[in-house]
Amino acid sequence: MLDRLLKKWATAKKLVPRAVIDATAGSRIGIVSLGSCDGAIHEAIDILKTQGVGLDYMRVRSFPFSEDVEPFLAAHEVLFVVEQNRDAQFRALLTLETAVDKTKLRSLLHYDGLPISSAFIVEGVLAELQPRGQSQPKGAAHG
Repeated sequence: MLDRLLKKWATAKKLVPRAVIDATAGSRIGIVSLGSCDGAIHEAIDILKTQGVGLDYMRVRSFPFSEDVEPFLAAHEVLFVVEQNRDAQFRALLTLETAVDKTKLRSLLHYDGLPISSAFIVEGVLAELQPRGQSQPKGAAHG
């Protein structure tokens, strides 16, 4: 019975909606997210680009994850996981369901009840990318 369920799971990965991937920046840094964070992430990517920070982006659209998720994760050295959840549930699923190295993941968690803003993402990314010892932008939450 277990083999039957594993076969269904593997088949589902081929049939669910694929992730939307924009790797045109050709960056070693990526942003991974889902759902309603999409608009703020696109705006943040545009802002960061003007500051010399290029990012690739993957918007996951299904679970189980489609087959294109794993290669995107493997291709990046640093991955910002943007989600509107206090407990980092999406990050947990990525670590449980893929072979991604946990040390590559940087959580940007937004859960104050308001929609996520591009400023929150920009501040969080810049705070993480700054050399250690320098001050971090106010309001950036990461973990």
